[in-house]
This record gives sequence, structure tokens and C-alpha cells, in this order.
Amino acid sequence: MELFYTGKTVEEATAKALEQLGIEREEISIEVVEMPVRKLFRSIPAKIRVTLLAEEAENARKAEAEAAAKAAAEKKAAEKKAAEKAAAEKKAAEKKAAEKAAAEKKAAEKAEKTEKAEKKPEPKKPVEKKAEPAVEAAPAETAPEAAEAAPVKEPKEFNPEKIELAKVFLETVAADMGVTGFTVTPEQQDETLVLKVEGEGLGILIGRRGETMEALSYLTGLVANRLGGDYQKVALDVAGYRSKRESDLVALAKRVGAKVAKTGRSYTMEPMNPYERRIIHSTISKMEGVSSESTGEGEDRRVVISSTDPNAVNTSARSSNRSRGGKGRGKGGSGEGRNENRGEGRSNGNRGN
Repeated sequence: MELFYTGKTVEEATAKALEQLGIEREEISIEVVEMPVRKLFRSIPAKIRVTLLAEEAENARKAEAEAAAKAAAEKKAAEKKAAEKAAAEKKAAEKKAAEKAAAEKKAAEKAEKTEKAEKKPEPKKPVEKKAEPAVEAAPAETAPEAAEAAPVKEPKEFNPEKIELAKVFLETVAADMGVTGFTVTPEQQDETLVLKVEGEGLGILIGRRGETMEALSYLTGLVANRLGGDYQKVALDVAGYRSKRESDLVALAKRVGAKVAKTGRSYTMEPMNPYERRIIHSTISKMEGVSSESTGEGEDRRVVISSTDPNAVNTSARSSNRSRGGKGRGKGGSGEGRNENRGEGRSNGNRGN
């Protein structure tokens, strides 16, 4: 805090300050702001600025404490950032190791299949059978009864240890990602073990267009199948995303497939991951007049839906030529024709997901 005092002289102003503050001279610092000046008709008094030395020391101490606190906060932030970086590198290394293990397992399975295929069993000699008298066919009324009596193939039961291992692994990884207050419910769907995750704030487990969810499904399957035995397919359904996404993709494939079958023009869809492309291929395979194939590499790989009508290509080409020859660039103009030709060109890519 700074105070100003005036007097006929600097000494008088100083004495006034000491008297009013009730302190000794050693406890303050004085700075002369204006010296006294005497003129013909008036005099200008002396003016001093008084600062309490104790307050100055306190301000200095506070400044040092703030600087120390700021330095400590910066150091803590740097340590946190380094720890996060180390954790990310560790996860990346674990993922890479898991992918390598999966590739090695796949290669071993392929080699085993090849070896079995090479060891073909010797053909058995045909056994002559004596002709037996014909047996009258059963009445038509008994057919439903026979059908009902036929055994129904039950889905294969999953290994409880694999289910528990997959559940514990998923819960641990989700907790490490900062997800809390969620539940994991195993459910058998045909030949697939689906782990249904419900709770709040699960977006981080889904990721962009379900990419994180698919990666977690892959890693969870690797962990569960370490126990050996029959391979068990594992999938995740986080907050109902998988079932909703499948319904949306099936509806999209049907809509685009119907359009392609009607117009004869091929259609190139946006880039999709393998899981999404499989749904599109499966849906198109059940439709008449259209077929599908994948083209592109990596993240740009996408599905091309084409008409199986032998005249479809010519029809599309004639439409494109008319579009390029038109005067305007409106609906059906040259831009649309180029897009269709580009889509048909991609349809010659390699078949697959």
C-alpha cells in the first residue's frame, strides 16, 4: 500500500507520516515525489510517497509462493502427460502383440488344414448290395409326424470359462478407459457370444462408426480363445449400437439394391469397415438382379453394388453419353454421368470384404 504526505519540507512531510501511522522511520521507505518550491505569490509544498516495508516483504513472499505453486503445477502436468504417453505406448504394444499372436494362430490353422487336405483317405471299395423288395410308401398323413420326430440341431453350448474370461477382460479394459457404472451381460446368438454392455457414457467404447467396438471385440475374442478348444467367435453390442447399426445397414443395402436393379446403374457406397461390408454383402446376396463386391484398399475400401442384367452396363453407358452430350448441367447432366461411370469402373475390383 502506498500513501502520500505533504509538508513545507521533506522532513516535515516525513514527520507527519510517522505521526499519523504511529510507526518508526525504519519501518517505511520514502520516495520524494515533489520538492518544495517557493514563488513570489505562493509556495508549493514537498510531497513524498510512503511505503510500508512489512507490506512490501509480504507481497514479495506471496509472489514467491505463487511462482513456486505455478512451477509445481507445471511439473505435475508434465509428469501426467508423460504417464499418459507411456500408457498409450503400452496399450499400442499390447495391441500389436495381440495382432501378431492372432496372425500366428491363423497361419498355424491354415497350415494344419493344408496338411489334412493333403492326407486324403483311400477310397473305399464299393460294396454290392442285393436288391430288396420295394416297400410301400407311408401314407401322406404320416409325413408331418415324421418331420416332427426329426431331431433339431441345438446350438453349441459355450465354454463358461471362456465367457467369464471374456467378461473380466472387457470390464478391465473399459475401466482403464475411464468408463464406470456399466454392466456386461453375455448372450448366445447362434454361433456367436455377444457381450451386451449397458450404462452411461459408453461412447468411448463405440468410437467413430463403431471402430473401437470392433477392435475391442477382436481383442476380447483373442483373450477368450487362449483357453484352447473350439474357436469361439466373440462380439460386443455397446448400448445397442450393433443391433441398430445392422438394421440401418440392411435397410440401406435393400434400398440401394432395389435402385440398382431398377436403373441398371452401379452404385459405390462410402468406405466401411469389414463388419459393415459383410452386412451389405449378406443382404445383397439375398436379392435378385444385383451383386456386390469390395474395391479399394485400407480405410478407403468400399462396397460396389451392380446389376446382374447383361444389358445394364450398356444402358448405363448410353445414359452417361447422353448426359455428357446435353447442353445443361442440371439433373441427369454430365456430373451424374461421370459419377456412374466411375462407380462402374470400381466394380471390376477384387471380390471380397
